[in-house]
Order: sequence, then C-alpha cells, then structure tokens
Amino acid sequence: MRLEVRAYMIIAVIAVFSCIASPPIRAESPARILPVEIVPAVGHSFVILSVAFSPDGKRVLSGGSDQTVKLWDVPTGRLVRTFEGHRQGVNSVAFSPDGKRVASADDSALKIWDAATGTLVRTYGDGSRSVAFSPDGARVLSGRLDNKMLQLWDVATGRLVRTFEGHGGVVVCVAFSRDGTRVLSGSWDKTLKLWDVPTGRLIRTFGHGDEVNSVAFSPDGKRVLSADAFALKIWDAVTGKLVRTYGDGSRSVAFSPNGKRVLSGVGDQMKLWDAASGTLIRAFEGDGGESIVTSVAYSPDGTQVLSGSDTLQAWNAATGRLIRTFGYGGDARSVAVSPDGTQVLSGNYDGTLKLWNSASGRLIRTSESGGAHNSPSCLVPAFSGAG
Repeated sequence: MRLEVRAYMIIAVIAVFSCIASPPIRAESPARILPVEIVPAVGHSFVILSVAFSPDGKRVLSGGSDQTVKLWDVPTGRLVRTFEGHRQGVNSVAFSPDGKRVASADDSALKIWDAATGTLVRTYGDGSRSVAFSPDGARVLSGRLDNKMLQLWDVATGRLVRTFEGHGGVVVCVAFSRDGTRVLSGSWDKTLKLWDVPTGRLIRTFGHGDEVNSVAFSPDGKRVLSADAFALKIWDAVTGKLVRTYGDGSRSVAFSPNGKRVLSGVGDQMKLWDAASGTLIRAFEGDGGESIVTSVAYSPDGTQVLSGSDTLQAWNAATGRLIRTFGYGGDARSVAVSPDGTQVLSGNYDGTLKLWNSASGRLIRTSESGGAHNSPSCLVPAFSGAG
C-alpha cells in the first residue's frame, strides 16, 4: 500500500499563468461534434508521465515511461521528433524560457537537448524526479535520488554551480520563485525546504506529517504552498510561520493567478479554498465515478479550472459549474493549459496525448499509443510558458 501511495502521489502540477485571457465559454450551447483527427503509430508505447507546452504554445513535449521524449507540433499534431537516450522512464520534462532547450530527467540521468535540431547537448549523470529551469534559462535545477540533495547546473557549460544539502529522503518536487532567487524542494523525508539560490544556504525547513508530494510559490512569492497525503499547508515565505492547515491531503496543488485561491485534488474531488481564511469555497464533483483526481490546473485568466482523473473536465471557477467533459477514457494523469488559454493538453495512462479546444471542448487530435502501457512509478506533469 505504501508503494502504491508513493507511485500515485508524486504529482507536482503547476498552473500556467499568462496575461492573455482565454476566450469566453458558452456552455449553454453544446459544441457541434466534429471529426477527431488521430495521429497514428507515433505515440508513446507506455504511460505518459509529464507534459509541457513551449513558451509560444506552438509545440508540446511529452515524456513517457517508454524512455523517450517526444516533441509535437500543436497546429498539425505532427510528431516533430523523438529524443532517445534515456535508459529509464522520463519523470519530468521542461522547456527553457526561450524555448530553445529541452530538459528531461529519469531516475539515472538529466539531459539537455537542442529543441530545434534534437541534438543532445549534455548529459548529467544524476537522476531526478523533477526538473525546473531558472526564470532566465541560464540554470537548471534537479533533485538527486541517491544522495538526497538538489543540484543547480549551468546550462551553457554543464558546470555544477552549487548543491543544496539537507534533505533526508528523495527530493520529488522542485520550484523556482518568480525572481529566481529562491527555490523550494519537497521530499519523502516529510519536509519542505526553502533555499537561497546565490549562496546555497538553507533558509528554513517546513515540517510535514507525511511525504511531501507537491510544492508551489504564490505568484507574488510571499507564500509557499505544500501538500502531503493528509494535509495542505500555506506558509509565510519570509518568516516561515505556518499560516494555515487544510484538513485534506492532496496529490496536486495550484495557486490561482491572483494568489487568492488554492486548488487541490483530494480523493475523487477537486476543491477550491480561500487562501486568506482557509474556508472551503466549494468542491467540484463530476460524473466520473470514484476515480482519483491526480492533476489540477488553472486557466491563465483564472476563470476556469481543470481536473484530470480518468476524464479531463473543465469547470467554472466562480460558480463551480461543470462546463464540459473532454471525452472519456485514457485516464488523464497530467494536464497543461497552453500559454494563450485556448487549448488543453492531457497526458494519459494509456500512452496517448490528447489536445482539446478549451472553448468548445472538442477533441482536436489524439496521438495513438504505440503499444500497451505499464504502471507508472512516478507521475509528474510539468508546464512551461508565461508565468
């Protein structure tokens, strides 16, 4: 049971924030059913573990347990290229802020690729469950599996800039503050740690009652959000004071774009909380049965929220009304919103990647799986783009 909890709880879903609002939704008029384009025989052969939009929203990355990273063209659904070289399932993928580099990580190596040519730029011989580019794209952060530390690398030279040591367990989630001066790390040692990037100094440790599976900075960087299996916590990033504890654990958490709300996936529900008071605003309950909510995300303008389970569903954040369900089947394990808010990407347990129109709910295209899937050891969606 413990292994199963670990396997399915390591979700670090960060909502994509953008100043470009998504188009208004007209839920009252169901979209006309249009043909679905299927892109055959090029998809992942096993479960997709991580997805990311490019900063311009024109390309999509997917990392799978089939040990490959794939780059897709969003307008056509065409597979641009496959990055091969990993020896284990790819836990995490990310675009650099300028979209020119791709980072991917498995349990034994971290790799940097040229996004335009597919050339492997560099391999770091250290595995990771989560990777993040610094806001300026000059550094990449990874959490080591074997020695329980964070490592900061220079992207241009491959030089190890510094290490962040102090965790007593595997580091499973990392995040940069928006100004790039601090980083957060969550670990199986039941702690969340805040670090100073220029010096590598540990600023403070936040304690949890169980293994930390998701972390996030508030948009203004003043608060820290973290979750384990039994509790969701908000902390003052400056003083380290625990501001509030919510009595529900979560597999995935996200701040709203204005930082006033907190979204969490709790069991078979998605819940919306008031960040200041801790009041439960509402629970979003769909018609997807008792499937576990493993991924949550905000639209760039904050008007809609997404939940991923065995279905992908869009909700009105203000009213809690279910706007639409993006098809059935596929067991959505990670979701991402394009930087302009017009499209939604889901990475599915059956190895398919699905792209949806967020306004109409229409399935635009599907990349077919290349074969049967395995059970994932880690499910870590990743996002890139504005915010």
